[in-house]
Order: sequence, then structure tokens, then C-alpha cells
Amino acid sequence: MAVYATSADLAEYMALSQDDLPDDVDRLLARASEEVDYLTLNRVDTTETTHVTATKSAVCALCEYWIRNAADTAATVASYTIGKLTVNQPGASTVPIDARTTARVRFALMKAGLLYRGVAQAGTSIPGESSF
Repeated sequence: MAVYATSADLAEYMALSQDDLPDDVDRLLARASEEVDYLTLNRVDTTETTHVTATKSAVCALCEYWIRNAADTAATVASYTIGKLTVNQPGASTVPIDARTTARVRFALMKAGLLYRGVAQAGTSIPGESSF
């Protein structure tokens, strides 16, 4: 599995020094890269400049969100219900979903054509897509 951004890339993206990044930054970058592979159905071509730029941006956006919101671990569940059983945990909080971050990740990938799911038009060649 490829890791699409380095700690130096992330530090630059977040306007921080590398010393200000968390100790597990390499793990976060690897997990974010896995997420990008999932979103793109493993269509990233690391020899294609637009793909490299897009995936680096997407991975950095996702890592920034996790770092700023401590969302790299599962959020604490405030309450849940199973059948007639309801459990509430006072004082538990959940990590809010940042729609702008999700949009930044998807927009970076979409601009590079990595989220395309359709069928190519006749006479075009989009890797991994069917054509007429």
C-alpha cells in the first residue's frame, strides 16, 4: 500500500513544524492513505502527476481533521439502544463531523478524476472504466 503524503507534506499543509505533529503521524498518514484507496477503488496511479497531487492533498486534509479533532480514534458514544435496553453515558461527547473536511478530501480526488464511477464514452480511455 502506498502512503500518499509525508510528515513534511502534512506539516506544510497545516502550516506547522514537523515537531508540532503528533508522535504517531506516520500511522495517521498510512490510515488516511488507506481511506483514499477505499474512496478511489484503488485507482490511484502514482506515475500520474494529477493523482499524486490530489491524493497528497486528500490525505493531508484528512489527517488535519483527525489531529485537530482527535478523531483518529473512535468517538465516545453518548447513548445507544438495543431492543428495549437504552444506555446513556453522562458527560460523553462525540466528535462532530466536519463537512468541509469531507468536501476537501472528495473535491481533491474528484478534480483528478479519481471518484469517477461511470462508463467512459466511446473512444475515450479512462483506466479501469468500460468503454463502448
